[in-house]
Amino acid sequence: MERGKWHRGAGTHIRVRGGGEIAQLAEAFNEMTATLASQREQLVQTERVAAWRELARRLAHELRNPLFPCRSP
Repeated sequence: MERGKWHRGAGTHIRVRGGGEIAQLAEAFNEMTATLASQREQLVQTERVAAWRELARRLAHELRNPLFPCRSP
């Protein structure tokens, strides 16, 4: 399992057979990896939004305060 790949296609899902402690452990592992995948997706989305906000903030600043002021001849 590679670092950061928390989805079912990456080999992080364990098939649960029967019952007992091992089955409970496998179910807990599957729930944990599903939760991590969901949280990672939310984090990526949050980071995207933050990046766009930062870009908009810098653009607005440059529009209000240009590096080289426009001068009328």
